[in-house]
Amino acid sequence: MESGGVWRCRPFFRLLPAAGVGWIDMRYLVWLLRIALFVVLLGFAVKNNDVVTLRFFFDAAWPLPLVVVMLLFFAAGTLAGLSAALGTFLRQRRQLVRLKQQLGQAERLE
Repeated sequence: MESGGVWRCRPFFRLLPAAGVGWIDMRYLVWLLRIALFVVLLGFAVKNNDVVTLRFFFDAAWPLPLVVVMLLFFAAGTLAGLSAALGTFLRQRRQLVRLKQQLGQAERLE
């Protein structure tokens, strides 16, 4: 442990041992997982291509594939979650800047 109570260690997730191969870079594993997730989601999209009708007020209707509807609602939920967390993120960022300034002033006084 270094001064200030901050733990410093090497990132052990960077390399993973592969059986009989030696060390393999973590980037390849991450890309493999991304490709697998993409293939699963693509298969989901292909299997759910039925048209659904979104009905709005005043008899407005919008026929769309089910996958598009799910993607729209997922994106709307993501935006709502990010906007809800934005205030906390900005407050923590301001507090971090203030604390760094205080630390710099304390170090100059020593």
